[in-house]
Amino acid sequence: MAETFRVELKPDVWWTIKERLTRGDRRRIDEYVQTQALRYVGALKASGVPLDDLRAMAGDGQARASSPDEDDIMLVVGTVSWSFADPITMEGIKARWDEDAEAVLEAMRARYHIRRNEPEESRKNGIATLPSGPPVMAL
Repeated sequence: MAETFRVELKPDVWWTIKERLTRGDRRRIDEYVQTQALRYVGALKASGVPLDDLRAMAGDGQARASSPDEDDIMLVVGTVSWSFADPITMEGIKARWDEDAEAVLEAMRARYHIRRNEPEESRKNGIATLPSGPPVMAL
């Protein structure tokens, strides 16, 4: 069994996470983020936003914004068990209080070496990035 870490949220309320993510875990998160980004870009295109504006919104790729859904998929993938009655699903994650989810996300970021809005050079040096905001991809 993989090593785990228990986040104590309140008396009798806990959330157990994986100590480390596997390559498969990271791939599942990446695939989800890519799918969400494509949906986001598709929705922007369908709304009539010009392609040049989409490129400008994507920026130079130095920092990419993430959505709450990106945090939620990391919570689903990284969670082993919890004290809540709900199953560990996207819906179960979304039913949690923000402060509980944020406490667990902070523990995950520390363990998984994930930083928010790090420049491209940091990512190239092996530091994973999980920025904040809606997913945006370079076109």
